[in-house]
Amino acid sequence: MFSLMTTYGMRACDVVALTLDDIKWRAGHILIRQSKTGNPLELPLTDEVGSAIQDYLRKVPRYGLHRQVFLRLKAPGGPLKTTAVIEAFQAWTARSGLEISFKGVHCIRHSYALHLLRQGVPLKTIGDVLGHRSPESTAVYLRLATEDLRTVALPVPAPLWPQTAQVLMALCDERSIDLRSDARVFLNHRGACLTRFGVRYILAKHIDHVRPAVASLARKRLHPHSMRHSTAVALLKSGVDLSTISQWLGHASPTTTSRYATLDLDMKRDAINRVKPIAASRKTARRTSENVLQWLENL
Repeated sequence: MFSLMTTYGMRACDVVALTLDDIKWRAGHILIRQSKTGNPLELPLTDEVGSAIQDYLRKVPRYGLHRQVFLRLKAPGGPLKTTAVIEAFQAWTARSGLEISFKGVHCIRHSYALHLLRQGVPLKTIGDVLGHRSPESTAVYLRLATEDLRTVALPVPAPLWPQTAQVLMALCDERSIDLRSDARVFLNHRGACLTRFGVRYILAKHIDHVRPAVASLARKRLHPHSMRHSTAVALLKSGVDLSTISQWLGHASPTTTSRYATLDLDMKRDAINRVKPIAASRKTARRTSENVLQWLENL
């Protein structure tokens, strides 16, 4: 349970609600059905967590038709409750002898978010790993980390990429446009100002041209606004902070930007890998043989 919480920052209620069907062993990811928001959250299944769950399932006997991963060992049987996780955390805290000011198990989630921030993970990435719907929710977790926020602030990117500038300069030279004038850069075939419908037509024409060679385009409906979304994700993958991306796109609020930039599993995996697991006296290798996978899927 605590391996899940320290690796993914999961809530205690989501840990006890985790079912065997939520762990996609072959695909290598885990589906978290968030009790608080009702939104599903897909995260990569790390080797450490996968091995820990496999060891638990081998050692702890299962009974009844319960699909939850964690069950009570004492009568009455059934799934664990959130209070059991809290009591276990308090027991292990007392046993460790560490002075922890917060006794609630939710402090693990807060510490996890702060640790990611100190590892240089952008605020947007932290929010997506935690399953937050808006950056404001993540900011509440990091409200005591003002100094940390200052250290990871990134400079505002240049207003124009060099490649884009070269293409625009070539176009202006071709049309003999005075760069000091207010002449329109993009015109249609009639010499009038290009409209958004014209941009859509040009994009559709080029997509139809390359669609036979790119299989993934057959299942996608792309429009000019898709490029705006792709730019936001590209900036995010490059490590640009969400507030900077928001200013780049001209959004009034980072909340609007968060809808544009949705993380994929690779980005979440990179963020999770920055959280170093606590060294154990015995390391268990991830078991991925076909027999083990069939056993896990048949539970």
